[in-house]
Amino acid sequence: VDLATGARTPITTHIHPQWRAAFAWSPDGRRLAYATGERSGLPELWLVGADGQGGRRLATRESERDIGGAYAGLAWLPGTSTIVYQFLPSGNAATLQAEYQAVSALGGPAKTLFRNGVGLTLSPDGRLISFTRDLEGAEETGNWVAVLEYGGAATPTPTPTPAPADGWVGIVYPYRADATAPFEYYFRRDDDEKYALDGSAAGLNCVLYAAGWELAKVRVWGQLLTGTADEYGRRIVVDRIEYVDGAAPPEGLVAFVAPDGRLRVLRADGQSTDMPLPAGGSVASPAWSPDGRLLAYIALSSGGYGTAYLYDTSSGRTEPVSDEHRQFLSRLEWSPNGRYLLLDSGTSVVRSLEIVEVSTHTFMGPIGAVGYAWSPDGESLAIGLRRPVQPPLPYEIGDSLSLAVVEPGLPTQVILEGTPDVLYQPLAWLPDGRILYRRTDWPDKAQAGQTSLWTARLDGQAEPARDIPLAYDVEALRARLPAELRDTASSFSWAPDGRWVAFQAGRAPAVGVYLLNAGSGGGLRGLADGTSPAWRPITGEPGPAPTPDYRSAAAFSSHTSTSTSPDGLWVAEGFYAFPMVNGRATGDRYYTRLVVARADGSAAWTLVDEWLDWGLGYTMPQAFHWSRDGRYLYFTNRPVPDGCGYFVNGGDLQRADLGDGQVTEVAPMLGFWLALSPDERTLAATSGGRLILRDLATAAQREVALVPDNVFAPLGKIAWAPDGSALVLAEANGACSPKTTHTILRVDVATLAVKTLVDADGRLLTPEAWPEPGRVLLADKDQGRWWMDAETGALTPTE
Repeated sequence: VDLATGARTPITTHIHPQWRAAFAWSPDGRRLAYATGERSGLPELWLVGADGQGGRRLATRESERDIGGAYAGLAWLPGTSTIVYQFLPSGNAATLQAEYQAVSALGGPAKTLFRNGVGLTLSPDGRLISFTRDLEGAEETGNWVAVLEYGGAATPTPTPTPAPADGWVGIVYPYRADATAPFEYYFRRDDDEKYALDGSAAGLNCVLYAAGWELAKVRVWGQLLTGTADEYGRRIVVDRIEYVDGAAPPEGLVAFVAPDGRLRVLRADGQSTDMPLPAGGSVASPAWSPDGRLLAYIALSSGGYGTAYLYDTSSGRTEPVSDEHRQFLSRLEWSPNGRYLLLDSGTSVVRSLEIVEVSTHTFMGPIGAVGYAWSPDGESLAIGLRRPVQPPLPYEIGDSLSLAVVEPGLPTQVILEGTPDVLYQPLAWLPDGRILYRRTDWPDKAQAGQTSLWTARLDGQAEPARDIPLAYDVEALRARLPAELRDTASSFSWAPDGRWVAFQAGRAPAVGVYLLNAGSGGGLRGLADGTSPAWRPITGEPGPAPTPDYRSAAAFSSHTSTSTSPDGLWVAEGFYAFPMVNGRATGDRYYTRLVVARADGSAAWTLVDEWLDWGLGYTMPQAFHWSRDGRYLYFTNRPVPDGCGYFVNGGDLQRADLGDGQVTEVAPMLGFWLALSPDERTLAATSGGRLILRDLATAAQREVALVPDNVFAPLGKIAWAPDGSALVLAEANGACSPKTTHTILRVDVATLAVKTLVDADGRLLTPEAWPEPGRVLLADKDQGRWWMDAETGALTPTE
């Protein structure tokens, strides 16, 4: 409706009364976004011009899950082409949670920002979204806020840390306003008045609560927002918190499985981390490697199948432990030395175990076991080994259990032989070498067996359990928990400091991850809804990846290359290894790694760490060039061709930032020989008979053919002129034959004009360097050195 003239322009005629209509004008007033649902029978989001023309659908719900609901709360983010809105599903809210989404008016798929909540309100500056959660009295009930970060027409990304709201009067709640974290943190004064702020410069002295338990005494600084107080009092946006009385939260990162089945990592103080995580669906059993570098997890699929993956937190690479899906794979556990990963599958008390040597992808098993525990050195596994008895015992499997030890590559060793009257099930392998096990005495088969805890050494000496460290005594640990958590507490994972422990407790669907200061028995705090917590074994960043621990020198053929920066501050080490059988490389995969580290050990970055397929040749990572300003290492994946590899020093070019370890590809695989110009702006590469010049800033490429397509004459050994105006290189005529000769060519960089300086010389002269404007240093096949005139090609011995 034109307010001046009263003229009406029809925009749409298909708003159905059953659907909740929602509208939002674009900031410039030229477009209208609206929600409907009549055309498809499913909720739809449409965009139309103010003149009623050009209508098109932006989003709809099309999956089997999305059988009903409506869009609501539409709003445009200021200065962008992005629309945020809420999807309200019909049906049971416990199973169909509301979602906050965003979509670009320019097109593209919608993005879900977070789930669970109603009453979306966008702040005037478009940076904050407030909402309410009310799930039948659950702990997450209350008012929440999420912060949006975006620029231009980009789709926003919710971040968990609230920022000052510049006077916006709205619902701001709570301190840790992570929209996906269900446990709320409350601030209370000693008189239990929530959210009160005394306004003093010293901050507000409060008690920090979570999930109903007192966490710590804190001092809070924040911004008091005016507005109508609700039953909890005024709300604040917290700028910072200072823990007092030694009540600071633990350090480190905790991985866990969120209620939606996805992998999450939080800091132990409840704050989100910027650690990127592998994309994917539902997962199970996250497990950190002992050095904190690799995060193993199970990717779940339909039919009860799962695949174990390794995620490298330093490089961001993910690879499967095995290409095979395993049915009922449910748990992963690292050996203490990080050499092996245990895969635990099954649906009964009898587990099917496989031991994987991570560096070689060598599998051992399956092994049937009831209970297991790694030795402290990580080289052996204690298991409860099935032993058939007659008559069968009156429980699930009917067999007795022997206490046995398995070491990869060696026969199984039985420590205590199970009998029809006594069963042995291992629980833990203690640091002092004792194996803690549950002994079940079953003399009367008509009654339930009597259980007790014992320890045994490898020589079979056994005694009732005593002096068991708390980390291995689950019942003693449970006794330190509140009564309401004891019966359901499980999946204990210890912090690096040996004082705090993470665990899960509760009954589905209300299962949460908790942290406990086991040293003091206090400090209980809720971290998040979820299961399977795994505390990262280190608090800082891991060092370089260790060299794979090969079982014998004959098992692998390996090669290491090193390069030291000109200032001596950094060292790069490239490595690759092939599995060997009877002196020959076998299998279809090989291992590669490239690590760059400061010589003083203060920093290290793993740039490459992966297993690759090989066939007709392979590639190996190696350092290529240290930048003149000391900021970067250029490296390449050097091809090793199957056949005549005459001139080969690289293929692609990657640039690693020595400040943060980030890797940027500056050139894809171009050929077999690379050379950077003196100003590090241009890359020269040879491919077949062509010379390629690539501008590293723009990626623009020029090339010139130096050898006919039907002639095999590899090009290489490029040397740049000091001013970068020209280069020389060698052409190998009849390469890899007794009649090989070399031709030296000069190429003008500006014009790509080519000049032959030395033609078909049998001494196999190759450029080594162009140190001075007028002459080039060459080497011959007999290690002689020559000066070549850069204009005429005239040769003079260096001595």
